[in-house]
Amino acid sequence: MKKQLILVGIIVMLLTVGLSGCIGQSEGIHTIKLNEPVSYFINMTEEQMQNFPHLKESILKNKTVEVPYPYAEISELKGILEYFDTDFIYYQNEYYEIQIYYAD
Repeated sequence: MKKQLILVGIIVMLLTVGLSGCIGQSEGIHTIKLNEPVSYFINMTEEQMQNFPHLKESILKNKTVEVPYPYAEISELKGILEYFDTDFIYYQNEYYEIQIYYAD
């Protein structure tokens, strides 16, 4: 009986630790540098990129960047991409695909 109780305790602990990363919301930006130009894109100037520091960080560091709450930058970026019906931007003479992710 004692061994079963210990085993159940270990299982519950492992599940709690494993699922703890799934608790809470997070959003992020992932950029992919493209090797070829695309036909429909948004031209982003340096001045415009000041409004999107996490997007710029994702481009410059070539990595996925998690955006802290509140997600105003994500909402604004998503709105612009949806308005122009594209997932591509042109910044510093390069084309990038923008991917926004959501996790609960």
